[in-house]
Amino acid sequence: MNQSLNDQNTPPQTPPQLAGDMLQVYAAIDGKQVGPLNEQECVALIQKGMINDSTLMWKAGYPNWVPASQIPEMGKMLLLYK
Repeated sequence: MNQSLNDQNTPPQTPPQLAGDMLQVYAAIDGKQVGPLNEQECVALIQKGMINDSTLMWKAGYPNWVPASQIPEMGKMLLLYK
């Protein structure tokens, strides 16, 4: 019984993922599928003008490609970084 308590108190061997590392999307840029892209990569592409509101993107759980502005995480990034 003490062993199971010790197991619960043992810190994980690797840190949990940061929220920014969890985003994985694909973008249609210059007629090519680009990705998977994480949050930092998306911000860089937004700042370069390569991703905008109407850029087609796909994220797991979406049945089809949609404009970037329709993916909540992307919508927030577009407002902050363009």
